[in-house]
Amino acid sequence: MVKTWPEGRYVLSVTTNPDKNEIIVGTDSREVYVFDYQLNYSHIIVLPGVIEGSDDITVHDGNLLICDYEGGTSYAVTMVTSGSKVVYKFTKPNLSGADLDPLSVCIGMGGLIYMLWCDASGRNTVLTQYSRDGQQLLTSMPVDDNAFCITTSIEDGEEKLIATLMQGKVYIYGLVPV
Repeated sequence: MVKTWPEGRYVLSVTTNPDKNEIIVGTDSREVYVFDYQLNYSHIIVLPGVIEGSDDITVHDGNLLICDYEGGTSYAVTMVTSGSKVVYKFTKPNLSGADLDPLSVCIGMGGLIYMLWCDASGRNTVLTQYSRDGQQLLTSMPVDDNAFCITTSIEDGEEKLIATLMQGKVYIYGLVPV
């Protein structure tokens, strides 16, 4: 257990950085907390001012990928303790003209980036696939309303994308390598 935590600060996400044996905790602020695998506090990463919070996070190619739901977009940022900078901003999917916000992000085996987006009503939910460097939106597809969280897994030797819904449903999608 973490011994102390700032009052009024909420945890929104967690990921690991296996290259550095770190646990990274996203919050409802621009502060991201870094711990070792024994949950000893290491340091804080202060995200750039364009980011409001880290609703979901993952590590990819030495950068932190941030879903900033309140800010309405997602970014790759450097993971330095002071002066974290935006490396790039993800392209928003444009499906049916809905204004979409990022909910969840994960990385596939081949390094492709998957992100879940939805509108404020939760009725338009879109799964996107980005290139390995995050610079190109490769595909977008609508998924079931209220999809909330995604991750990848290996099943019978094939990579699958798992999406959870707020109603307790879980969907598994096959992934097509690019």
